[in-house]
Amino acid sequence: MRRSVHTGLRVASAILVASGYMALATTPAYPLAIVIVPFTLFLLAPLGERLDKHFPMYRRITYWLSIVTLVAAIGSIFFIQLLGSVTVLVMYIQAYTILHQKRVKSYYHLYLMSFFLLLAASVMSPEPEIGVAMALFLASAVVALTLLHLHREMEANPEHFPPAVLHLNVHDLPLAPSETRRGALGLAVALTVVVLISAVITAGLFYVTPRMQAGILGRTDPMLFRPAFTQLVELAGGGRIVPDQTPVMHVEFPDEPDHRFESGLFWRISSLNDYRLSHWTRVPLSAGGGEPYLALERRNPYFLPQTRSTQVRRRAFTGNRMIHQSIYMDSVPQEGVPALTLVERLECPPGTRNAQLTWDEQGDFSVVLTRTGQRWLKYDAWSEVPSFTPEQLRGAPDDYEAVLPPRSYEMLTHQDLEPRTLELVRQIVAGKTTVYDKVLAVGAYFNSGGYLYTLDLPILPQDHPVDVFIHDTKVGHCELFSSAMALMLRSLGIPTRVVAGYRGGDWSESDRSYIVRADMAHLWVEVYFIGLGWVTFDPSPSGDALSGFSRTWIARTIMRYSLRAKMAWYTNVIAYDHGLQVDSLKNVALGLVGFSGEFFDRLSEVRQVSGTAGIMLSAVLAAVLVVGGTFMLLLNRRPRRPDGAPLTADQARAVRLYGTLQRKVRVLGTNPRGKTAEELCQELRRVAETNATPAINVINAYNETRFGGRPLPWERYARLKRAVKKLHFSG
Repeated sequence: MRRSVHTGLRVASAILVASGYMALATTPAYPLAIVIVPFTLFLLAPLGERLDKHFPMYRRITYWLSIVTLVAAIGSIFFIQLLGSVTVLVMYIQAYTILHQKRVKSYYHLYLMSFFLLLAASVMSPEPEIGVAMALFLASAVVALTLLHLHREMEANPEHFPPAVLHLNVHDLPLAPSETRRGALGLAVALTVVVLISAVITAGLFYVTPRMQAGILGRTDPMLFRPAFTQLVELAGGGRIVPDQTPVMHVEFPDEPDHRFESGLFWRISSLNDYRLSHWTRVPLSAGGGEPYLALERRNPYFLPQTRSTQVRRRAFTGNRMIHQSIYMDSVPQEGVPALTLVERLECPPGTRNAQLTWDEQGDFSVVLTRTGQRWLKYDAWSEVPSFTPEQLRGAPDDYEAVLPPRSYEMLTHQDLEPRTLELVRQIVAGKTTVYDKVLAVGAYFNSGGYLYTLDLPILPQDHPVDVFIHDTKVGHCELFSSAMALMLRSLGIPTRVVAGYRGGDWSESDRSYIVRADMAHLWVEVYFIGLGWVTFDPSPSGDALSGFSRTWIARTIMRYSLRAKMAWYTNVIAYDHGLQVDSLKNVALGLVGFSGEFFDRLSEVRQVSGTAGIMLSAVLAAVLVVGGTFMLLLNRRPRRPDGAPLTADQARAVRLYGTLQRKVRVLGTNPRGKTAEELCQELRRVAETNATPAINVINAYNETRFGGRPLPWERYARLKRAVKKLHFSG
């Protein structure tokens, strides 16, 4: 029975650990060959355990190798993805545990690390084969945890396992040991039943619990994707947009009444103005005479020289309302920093490091963040949100060719619509004389009931996909609706472009702010009005197209608080002057070793490669962790027997109990220093013959367990410890 439990525990543990690697092998980031790693480690485990037991040098080498691995993992966080760094660290922890002597706690560590690998694989675009790894993990976990419990009982009761069996219907018979073969067979049957029941319960929970759609974090399936921001929008082809309700922005309006903004939440990132061969791309524009709204260039009189890297400014236009936004963005897109339209100023708080803000070279009033590593950012933006009346828009002239440079006008009005679509446009705007009325007519056409917003995108041809959408399929998403409106207006000679960003926000009553989700990524239209500027229009059907995929209230609440936790960490620790600062930590740490804060600043002056600040920060954190970890390891080193082997759990309890007794008798006036357990026992009998019984019981238990190998169950340990605390001498 003992041999069966021991062998079964090792096999089940090996399969459980391997299931985590199998899950990683189903992702694009790891090859299939990674599955060989855990089996190789378990084959080498007996050799590693023997070296750990008999060669102290082996333990020292692996200990310092662990320190180096920890430092390297911390440093790599600033240059590669956090998940990748932590995954490598988890693999090393498993390897270290497998190649050393294992206690019960060691097996728990192995299982926990395997569970983390399974979680890591589930967010790295796994293939459907991950289901096999999950099922294997569940089955092996049930078996491994059961056998581990039996293994622990055998260690605690080496002389009484398996337990004896007494037949209740027979009296005066000696206890008979259970039949090992029958017991092993019964255990196997019981484990099989438990595995099947666990699988059924897990499958049931999987189907009834609200969860994210498959592929929400990015799949390898080209027909399955989520809204994203790129410098190229492709309209042809099909697929399915997977809704992702992960919070990405936390927005406050500190200067608005009740901190609410009711004029339309369009978080602009960048614009795409050039349409060629079913693609939207970004191309710089030139400002025409007297048209500052068209483009922001260095020769534009509204442009202001940049005074610092974490701020961009321009001269304000007249007649627009200035809206102040305080924003935390979990991951700023490469294409631009989200803010309400027509940014006048955007800046990061003092103390922000390794962030470079610049006006986008396209000249569309977008702001770009240049930053390595993590792209989280907290910033304040001031936007001149236009608010024009219908009369102002109707009064705008339509002689675009007279005020715009030829190249810009040609780009902003280029389209390749088929004759049937051009005829449809003429019918839609029949009788409309102003630019504004024509824009309203085209936008209203897509909301007249003949078109459907969907996440299941039809496959459109590479040639004239917008025409097919308008006349044939009539179902699509925001990219098709906005593109159709923009090209139809362009056919009328009206300069139009599409804009990428986020639309909307969930109001949070608790902290008076808006939460913007990933599935609020959107594409809308901007139309140019002479003398007024770019005006936003959204032809996509109203309503929440993703309402059928909403998560539960609990899931949304958890994700919202997760975003707040990230924001608090970034605000109070990473960069800024609220509470704990990296600058303060840096100055204190350098002061302790004899340097002033200028030392760090001089190093930053000479750095030429972006990201050096991350190296320095990781070095400081690594030093703190190494010193703290070494100190904790020294404090928690378990005592060892004279032969160098670690004490068992019972022996460690006996040592702690004896130490408690020594401290107690010292307080009562007897010095135990330099005395063996037997000498201390004799001294206690001499000092207080009638009151020394509890102390003598502790000494006997210590000798029996520490040197005799007898078990010391928790119940007896707790009872003896209570007796020691009540111990007193009267004579």
